[in-house]
Amino acid sequence: MGTPKTLSLSHARRLLFESTARGLISDLLSARVQRQRYQVGRRFHGAIRRHLSGLERYPMYPVWSEFAFSTNLRGKEVVSKLLRYSEIRGKRYLDIGCAYGGYPIAFAARGAESVGIDINGRFLELAAENVRDQKASVLLLERDVTKSDQISDLGLFDIITCNDLIEHVEDVAKTFTNISSLLRPGGLLFMEIPNAWSVGQVLKDGHYGLFGITLLSRPDAIRYFRESGYNDEYGVGYFHRLEGYMALLEENGIRLHGGEIINSYDQLDERVQRVRVALPTIRADLETHLGREVLSSQTKEALSGVVEDFLGQAGARVGVYEGAQDESLRDRLGRDLIRCHEMEFWELIGFKQVEPAS
Repeated sequence: MGTPKTLSLSHARRLLFESTARGLISDLLSARVQRQRYQVGRRFHGAIRRHLSGLERYPMYPVWSEFAFSTNLRGKEVVSKLLRYSEIRGKRYLDIGCAYGGYPIAFAARGAESVGIDINGRFLELAAENVRDQKASVLLLERDVTKSDQISDLGLFDIITCNDLIEHVEDVAKTFTNISSLLRPGGLLFMEIPNAWSVGQVLKDGHYGLFGITLLSRPDAIRYFRESGYNDEYGVGYFHRLEGYMALLEENGIRLHGGEIINSYDQLDERVQRVRVALPTIRADLETHLGREVLSSQTKEALSGVVEDFLGQAGARVGVYEGAQDESLRDRLGRDLIRCHEMEFWELIGFKQVEPAS
């Protein structure tokens, strides 16, 4: 039997080169497909990949990546949604918490004077790459909407969007007041706010992928966050009930369109079923977490208390819905149930009231 031939140095180099080239070509093709899918440019795509590099070990990496790359698509979706309520061309528009810049870019493309503000300078750098790629006319500013002195020079806007931001601030009431101060009388405000009491958020929150964290007080949530292996700053402030947000809007002169959220209530029975099916899973996940050695007894006690309360409240709502015989009552109970425990985000559109002439 012959012995294996030893590769010559030149042959080995050629194989290494071919292997590396195949990897590079594959990566380039993958990047091109991803850019086309998300409708982003080369500079922004590369900047996001570098920004997220090293975070692959976190369970939420796919969510963070998707959120970043989809910024332009999400901006276009919001434009399409708001066109049913307002003209955009010629309007002055502000996105509060603009992050990667997709919303201001989409509104600029529709002819708005477009401004984006964010507290995070790194996000604004990434947004600037996105703006350059899209050749958009957008003004990006590093501002904190919770601080009146940082927004006093911005003027008034016809349309303001503030999505996935309000849960990150600590002084919610002050933030609503400041947002209202930027909105022109008759102007439109669109907000998307996560529902901490939805079964989806309880099973896995949208920020860190942690079970039950949205139900905890902030000090308990921070401790749970640390014990779960995160070593950066906990970026969530406080979650409030929908009624609290609606009341704050009303107090600041912003009236909700139709007096309600704009979320759809279709497929009511199927969505109630989703809540019903999730409750045993939540209980099983609670038992799993109570057995985790990395969690302190204090965290386990806090988690057990809030999750048990949640299961009791959600289970009672499901039971009342299932027992209702009157069709109109059943419909009302079902809408209330999915608004409280099935919708992962509430969508609100409000208009700033025009003060009557004195």
